[in-house]
Amino acid sequence: MPMLHPDNQEVIEVYTRVMDQHIMGFGGPIALNLLAVDAVMDMIGVTDKKRVFERVRFIYNFMLKKQREQEEFERLAEKNR
Repeated sequence: MPMLHPDNQEVIEVYTRVMDQHIMGFGGPIALNLLAVDAVMDMIGVTDKKRVFERVRFIYNFMLKKQREQEEFERLAEKNR
């Protein structure tokens, strides 16, 4: 695993603790439960909450986009069988 920049250590710690805290819609996850993000930041003592919050949201949105792309790829592959 590549070295993690020290500025992102808290971000990754928060993200890994909340990455399964989805708000679900009929088609699957639609958002991250931001109350969980805030709770974890309080729990681990994050001082720059705005920076960490925005970076966690960025990572989650990126991962959600990739998940949706993969699901669409699999749906199209199944359709073309």
